[in-house]
Amino acid sequence: MRYLPETLVSKCLATKQDIGLQLEVNDAVHNFIDVFLRKIAVNNNTNKRRAVRLFFSHDFHIYDEDKGDTAMYEPTLNSIVHYKRKRYFLIDGISDQNSGIYQYATGQKESFGKEGTWKDAEDGELQGNPIAQGSVDSTISFKLDIEPGKTNILYYGLLAEETLKK
Repeated sequence: MRYLPETLVSKCLATKQDIGLQLEVNDAVHNFIDVFLRKIAVNNNTNKRRAVRLFFSHDFHIYDEDKGDTAMYEPTLNSIVHYKRKRYFLIDGISDQNSGIYQYATGQKESFGKEGTWKDAEDGELQGNPIAQGSVDSTISFKLDIEPGKTNILYYGLLAEETLKK
């Protein structure tokens, strides 16, 4: 991992030669507003079209507490929102193919034998539970259809606010 020249934007390369994929991941935090931004360039190094899915899991302990949180899918925004009292986290993304979140799941974790939605993602499919309360987490996926020898881009973001009204 290193930084892009004269920036505070990270650059990380991940290559899996046996499946023919390379990812370049750039991360940054906006300097004026509370936004984390991630750009992922996925390069298909094979000679066949690939359907690639990327998963992101979110496990907040808002106010440093593991209980009393809510995670919900917001259909009008096609986004996930985690919140408790005056802390809201909006999670979203879009690809250069103009597609947003492909699948999502919210669920309980760390109590009553519940492991969390990351476990749901292990089979490559998310169940689509729209809301969970208590000790919660969420997982989202994005799908990219990448032509042979081509690269596609996914933009992912996490916005933090004190209200939903902004």
